[in-house]
Amino acid sequence: MNPADPRRKEAAERVERILTGRLKRAGQSVSNARELFSCQADEPQPYKTGSQVRVHISRHWSDARVKLDGDTGDMLGYSVDRYSDPPTRTELTGEQALALAASLISIPPDAVLESFQHVEWAPRRWLVEIQWKRVHQGLRVDGDSIRVVIHPDTRRLVELEWFWRSLRLR
Repeated sequence: MNPADPRRKEAAERVERILTGRLKRAGQSVSNARELFSCQADEPQPYKTGSQVRVHISRHWSDARVKLDGDTGDMLGYSVDRYSDPPTRTELTGEQALALAASLISIPPDAVLESFQHVEWAPRRWLVEIQWKRVHQGLRVDGDSIRVVIHPDTRRLVELEWFWRSLRLR
């Protein structure tokens, strides 16, 4: 195990920023954030487009994962398991789900809805999953997609995967 691997540090810092940001948006003080949770990252594991780092959150009963690009180290996605709580069976219409997603992330203009469904993320936790593909000038950009998983009651973003590259036209 290499504790000095910069990907481990980056993953833990990103999860801390996500959790601290949630506290701020909820109007809670972040001056004692380190007393509320502590993040520790595992060794990076190979992933189809780079690496994945599992981050354990102590003093907080959850795991989080951060996916990093193998070449640039940019964050490609994250998930926070705890955000799938509380248990729910609430279903949203496609229109409601898209409006909710648009309030949480900035959806690029060349994103085309690919799928919308309710998924059982964990036992008794049915969440909304939406995925977009990228279509540029009428052509599908292979490999570019956005996927979100949202809790329909709390309106929290549980998981985000963002594979959206800069396009260079020749």
